[in-house]
Amino acid sequence: MISPVNISPPLETVHLTSVHPNELDLRRIMRMLQKRKRYRYVTVCITPTNNGYLIQSPCCSRSIAPDGHLIDIGLIEYDEASTTWKLFSMDHTHKKWCLNHRSETLKPLLEYLNADPSKSFWQ
Repeated sequence: MISPVNISPPLETVHLTSVHPNELDLRRIMRMLQKRKRYRYVTVCITPTNNGYLIQSPCCSRSIAPDGHLIDIGLIEYDEASTTWKLFSMDHTHKKWCLNHRSETLKPLLEYLNADPSKSFWQ
């Protein structure tokens, strides 16, 4: 079964003109997230942001959101100055983004997010 991933707003209504975010990377992220190890049966929402992509998911464990609403899972940003991708996880207690991983290419970053070895994304 393929894990559901949505783009918000729908890709048909998104007009991406900058280097990041862009439609190619958005589709790559969408395909990679279908291979995630944890919370495979919840619909993930990807939203283009300034220089990156916000990933959200319903909180099935109810550990962060007792009502199960969408929570921030990760934030992927491209840093032009260092030409690296940065992956942030949300510290839900302090409500702030924390740098979790960085890579020169997007694929290893997404593999790390999918594996979630520290269980800091899919909580």
